[in-house]
Amino acid sequence: MPLRIEICTAFWNICLEHLSLAEGTGLSGSIFTKFSNYFGSDDFNAQYVTKGFNEPNAAAKGDMVQKTVQDAIPVQAIWSLIAGTNVENWEQAAALYIGAESGDSPYGRANLRARNFGTNGPTGEATTNENIVAAFDDGPSAANRDTIVKNLKITYAQATLRYAFFVDRALTASPPNTTGAFEYRAEGDAFYRIIAPFVEEVDAGCDAFISAVLSVDAGENFPSPE
Repeated sequence: MPLRIEICTAFWNICLEHLSLAEGTGLSGSIFTKFSNYFGSDDFNAQYVTKGFNEPNAAAKGDMVQKTVQDAIPVQAIWSLIAGTNVENWEQAAALYIGAESGDSPYGRANLRARNFGTNGPTGEATTNENIVAAFDDGPSAANRDTIVKNLKITYAQATLRYAFFVDRALTASPPNTTGAFEYRAEGDAFYRIIAPFVEEVDAGCDAFISAVLSVDAGENFPSPE
């Protein structure tokens, strides 16, 4: 299947203009069901955007809204679109992944995190991007779907670890910077939500701990180090 990015990238802007994706309208598949069950509703991304807009800390507000719009909403749509084998759906998913502006998309996020973790290839491109684009280019199949899901998990696990580290660094500063830690917490929370149900499925205790560290619902209250 040709990737046809020149046609499909327009889909990125179209999708982000409609709140239906954030509300879960039209989304389906086992992954979407997993997330709906974890968060307790189909419109979990719309609810988080609303929470972000209501957040009084300006930096936290920006991160919660931006990372949900640029990352969480398109990633959830991608997983839904590739749940089947419809070629057009896969092309739309590819467009959402790369984006009209590739820096403001999951593709761009993958390159940023690859530079942080040293997981880019010889050309500087994230290996996750190389794997995902190759899978999209090859077309619908269970193996390619697994590749896309696996590599998206890697990107957002890296993002979660990065901001958990920043939270720790702010809290262990002298004196502790709890406001800064909360702002990092908000960004980490927005990223962690993209993979949290997968973590819970493997290790519920790990999910509970990461959520305690990164959940914006706790404000500037942080778990004591053990």
